[in-house]
Amino acid sequence: MAKKIAALSPELIAATKRLLPPADLTDGLRAENDVWAELVGGDLPGRLMTGALQNGAQTSAGERDLESVLRKVAGGLQSQSHQPARPQI
Repeated sequence: MAKKIAALSPELIAATKRLLPPADLTDGLRAENDVWAELVGGDLPGRLMTGALQNGAQTSAGERDLESVLRKVAGGLQSQSHQPARPQI
């Protein structure tokens, strides 16, 4: 087996080593957690869910076409982010 490995090109060996998981997953798990926290933190998830419910996400029709409901909500949030802030009443 050692002879077969030794006969491989250095590029192939390097590529294979990049595919193997590291012995210590701490850094990768920490990075994954940090990105996840950014996605679910703040007010955006709540705004998305509120908009989804207001647009019928939990109705039979909304569940059948959930993608369209969520795209509508996300589009509305994007257009709001490009408008000047409205004063709070």
